[in-house]
Amino acid sequence: MLLEGDGDLVMNLGSLLAIADAAPANLRVVVFNNGRYETGGGQPLASAGRTSRDRRRQTPGAT
Repeated sequence: MLLEGDGDLVMNLGSLLAIADAAPANLRVVVFNNGRYETGGGQPLASAGRTSRDRRRQTPGAT
């Protein structure tokens, strides 16, 4: 199981190519959408607050 932040994944997209090449049969990837690149000091990502989940939170009555 790979636990990954969205910012780190954006900064290291090449890692997805290496994973695809290895094609592990039992790998599960969990990406945390916190809108930040924490490794570099917590800088916000350009897409922060723009995901469908973020929009649902702003919609009255949405879950």
